[in-house]
Amino acid sequence: MDNLPTDFDLQNWLTLQLSRLSEGGLPPADVRAPFSDLGLESVDYLNLSILIDERFGVAVTAREIFLNSNVEALSHFVLSVASTGRETRTLLPQGFADYTPVSTGGAAAPLFWLNGYEFLEFSDEHLPENRRIYYLHHQGSDGTRAKHRSIEKMAKFYLQTLITLEPTGPYCLGGYSIGGTIAYEMAQQLRAAGQKVDTLLLLSPAGAPKRRREALLRFERRRMMGKSLLGRSIHALRLRIGLVVRWSILKVRDVRFSVKCYTYFVTGRRLPTRLIWDHLWPIYKRASRKYKILSYPGDTIIAHESTLPVEEWTEKLSGSCEVLPPIAVEHLELMRAKSTDPWVKAFVAPIADG
Repeated sequence: MDNLPTDFDLQNWLTLQLSRLSEGGLPPADVRAPFSDLGLESVDYLNLSILIDERFGVAVTAREIFLNSNVEALSHFVLSVASTGRETRTLLPQGFADYTPVSTGGAAAPLFWLNGYEFLEFSDEHLPENRRIYYLHHQGSDGTRAKHRSIEKMAKFYLQTLITLEPTGPYCLGGYSIGGTIAYEMAQQLRAAGQKVDTLLLLSPAGAPKRRREALLRFERRRMMGKSLLGRSIHALRLRIGLVVRWSILKVRDVRFSVKCYTYFVTGRRLPTRLIWDHLWPIYKRASRKYKILSYPGDTIIAHESTLPVEEWTEKLSGSCEVLPPIAVEHLELMRAKSTDPWVKAFVAPIADG
C-alpha cells in the first residue's frame, strides 16, 4: 500500500490519536505503555480501528488492537497486516452507521450485533468461523451529535449499513440492552421488506422503564413475605421513596450532562469518550419508553439477568422463543462474563452450527 508510513511515523500518528481518545495522556516516548493505563474503553478500540482503516486502508479489528495493546506492538501489527494485503472494510456513504467487521466468515447467515462489543469477545470461541460477524456502532460513538431519537428511526439508520454490507438475507440479528431493542425493530422492518431473519438474539433487552419498576416492587414484596404487615409497609415506603429520589438525582444528572455536551456541539467540537454515553443515555431512555413492542413471528432467544422482566417481550413473540434461566448478576455484569459461563454457550447455540 502506497500510503503506509514508516514504523516511526506510524508510532507518532498512533500516539497522537491515543492522546486524543484518552484526552491527554500518552507521553510521545512511552511507546510500550499499555493502553489499559490510559483508561481506554471498548468504544475507543473501535474508533481507533476505524481511524486506522480510514487513514491507511488497513483493516484491523478492535480485538486485534486490544491484543497488541501498546503503540510499538500495534504499529508493528498494522504494518504486518498491510503487507499481507488483507481486504479493507466496505466504504459507506456519509451519514451511515459505522461498523467493525469482527469475522470475515463464510457462507452462513451474517450476524449483526448492536451494543456490548464485549459480548462478541467472550462468546467468540462458541461462534462458527463460517459466519460473518459485524458490530454496528452507536450513532454518535465518534463524538458527534446523535440525530435519531426513536427506536424506529435508529433501526432504519442501522439497516442502511446492513443492506450495504449484505444486500440479501437471511440475517441473524442481536444486541445487548438498548441494542437488543433496536435489533428487534430491525428484524421487524426487514421482515416487512420481505427479507428473512433466521435468528434474533436478545441479551437483556431494554423495555419500558415502568415495567421494570413494577417487577422490582413485586420482587421486593416477595422478599418481605416473612415480615410483619408493619415491616412490609415500612419497607415498601422506603423503596418507593428511594426510587423517587434516585429518579430525581438521575434527572438532574441528565440535564447537567446535556448542558455539558451542548457546549461541545455548539463550539464545533466532538465529545470526548467519557461524555459519549452521557449524551446517548437520555436519548435511549426516552426512545425505549415510547417504543411499542409489536408482535414478532420469527425465531428468538432471550437471556436476561434475574431482576429484568422479559414478559413484555415474550408475550409478543409468536414464533419459536427460548428464554434462558435468569442470570444472577447485575445488568452491567453481563458484559464481564466468561466464555465458560453456561449461559453464554446456550445463548449463541442457535447460531453456533453455521
